[in-house]
Amino acid sequence: MSTQPPACVLAISGSDPSGGAGLQADLKVIARTGAYGAAAVTAVTVQNSLGVSRVDPVAPDLVAEQVRAVLTGMGVAAVKTGMMGCGEVAEAVAETLAGFTGEVVCDPVLRATSGADLSRDPDLAATRALIAAATVVTPNRGELALLAGSEITNGQEAAAAADRLFIEFPRLAAVVIKGGHFNEDATVCDRLMLRDEHGAQEAALHQRPRLPSSPHGTGCALAAALAGFLAQDWGMVPAFTRAASLLDELLGRTFTPRPGGAAYMRFT
Repeated sequence: MSTQPPACVLAISGSDPSGGAGLQADLKVIARTGAYGAAAVTAVTVQNSLGVSRVDPVAPDLVAEQVRAVLTGMGVAAVKTGMMGCGEVAEAVAETLAGFTGEVVCDPVLRATSGADLSRDPDLAATRALIAAATVVTPNRGELALLAGSEITNGQEAAAAADRLFIEFPRLAAVVIKGGHFNEDATVCDRLMLRDEHGAQEAALHQRPRLPSSPHGTGCALAAALAGFLAQDWGMVPAFTRAASLLDELLGRTFTPRPGGAAYMRFT
């Protein structure tokens, strides 16, 4: 039996009682990467395969205490942040992560797949503070447009928006642009943009067939998988490739809990 402890990833996000997204999905995916998942709860939600009906953020000081407890006691190699619930929680998490030197993968969750609002941060100032503490950010098209302050309809505009994020956030090393919300017909393309002296450069892309319906929690899964592989020193490009391939595997194992509900991924 090996006595070498696994790499630890701290997931900081909201709770999804249906288990398809949020912390529950993060921990399942992190385990699939071979890392150990710890968790800090930012919000309690009421949701199921039909949608989100309630979001109650946890007290910001309690969230910060959870994060500090894990960072000081678990030897954390990487952090993955997801839904914060409100600006005050995002600010508290950003402050608590200020001295952390490992990889921080920020999934800037603002809305659920169903369209429900998951963040009370209308001017995005607190979300920007959280991204400032990150080394990687993983927006979808809508989130990237909000953060960059411009309309995005194609890959060229997305690359220009990623370049603006690199200028605004000096700690960012990578932007992963999730392709599910782009109009790419039968194909979804995730893009890894890396910083270099010429600005944002596409370092890798991953294409997959578009499914008839978008399963619950795909964004959470990709970001959590990326954090899990980065925690194990895979390097940015190999970690992105492995994370995207793991998402492919999960998407190939979807099910629908009830007629008319959203599709879910099987994590085991």
